[in-house]
Amino acid sequence: MPEAILRGDLSSVTIGKYSSIGINCVVRPPYKRIKGGITFFPVTIGDYVQIEDDCVISAASVGSYVQIGKNCVIGPRCIIKDCVRIEDNSVLPPDTVVAPFSVYGSSETFGGKGSTCAGSTFIEELPESWQSLQQEFAISCYNQFKGKLTGRPLGIEPLCRFLNPISMQYNSRILPFRMN
Repeated sequence: MPEAILRGDLSSVTIGKYSSIGINCVVRPPYKRIKGGITFFPVTIGDYVQIEDDCVISAASVGSYVQIGKNCVIGPRCIIKDCVRIEDNSVLPPDTVVAPFSVYGSSETFGGKGSTCAGSTFIEELPESWQSLQQEFAISCYNQFKGKLTGRPLGIEPLCRFLNPISMQYNSRILPFRMN
């Protein structure tokens, strides 16, 4: 997407297939202060990952089938496992490990439900079908984007038209076309 910053000059940034990064996002390698200097570590973002607008990602690893909401800050050296959803306006502190099939969100947004961890809260578990839902969503968004680049209309209705797994409702910011 335009207006995203990927800091591959500091260390390697690897992004998997059908992944997308939103507008005004920054992906930068995590760092650690070591005797007399700073060391940067590689960033790995898995397959079928959706990172929405205005996020700062400094994670060591983002697994596959992950949705990260708007205005999120993922601290240095965080590890986000496969099949995770991070709600809008969430902050993960450095060295956080997010378990698979988890939903994390801001403790202010959810009134402090669940186990709080310095600004972010475990909300609930994701259903077992999350992997296939996220995969279909990511592929359909990619196909919609590809259709816009070539200027050719797609032959089938993209799945993006239906539900956005992160909010379970139509989101015109992510899906730039009109519903009939």
